[in-house]
Amino acid sequence: MLADGIALAGPSSWLYRAWQTDDGLPDNSVTGVVQSADDYLWVASRGGLLRFNGVDFTALPLPDLPGIPNRVIRAMFLDRKGAMWLGMERGVVVCLEAEQARIFGTAEGLPDTRVVAIAEDREGAIWVAFAGGLTRIKDGKCRTFGIKEGIPRPGGDTTVACNGQGEMWFARGTQVGVVRDGKLSWQLDLQAGPVRLCAAKSAGLWICAGDHLFKWRFQVVSE
Repeated sequence: MLADGIALAGPSSWLYRAWQTDDGLPDNSVTGVVQSADDYLWVASRGGLLRFNGVDFTALPLPDLPGIPNRVIRAMFLDRKGAMWLGMERGVVVCLEAEQARIFGTAEGLPDTRVVAIAEDREGAIWVAFAGGLTRIKDGKCRTFGIKEGIPRPGGDTTVACNGQGEMWFARGTQVGVVRDGKLSWQLDLQAGPVRLCAAKSAGLWICAGDHLFKWRFQVVSE
């Protein structure tokens, strides 16, 4: 252990430091971290939204918007245009832009349930994974995919990730699928869960299924 709570990560040359409530976090349950173009880190937690400059945390109160039950943030995403998307408690999604804040809730077609993950596809649409389905947000309009569209029930949480080709992949329970031409297409059943997805720099996808980690590669066909 070094000074100021910094420790060596085993025999590696890497260092790590843990920040907790004693260092300014309102809650030790961090649900998302993104880095904006000005190099600040933005931290989402069950205690609200914070900005971190490498030394200090600054709490940033959300605008007074209707439909937000509390400060709890379940998921966080920074899109290509620099807008920040926050999945709040009870399924409310807030989009924070430079000049405005937009809110999406049940009135816009979102389900009244927990947000699990947020991602962006190649068309700039935002996909929100809820505990029981998916919602695509594009140009302020929402389209929800549920049981009628092929989401199995029951099956655990739904999660999403966009691969290097801009395709939106999703997982529900032990199954993994992709969205193509506006339709859900199931590709894999891993027989183990929970399943979590992460985009790879190439056209592939990282898949965590239970205690296994897979690299799923896609064949690119030239026209």
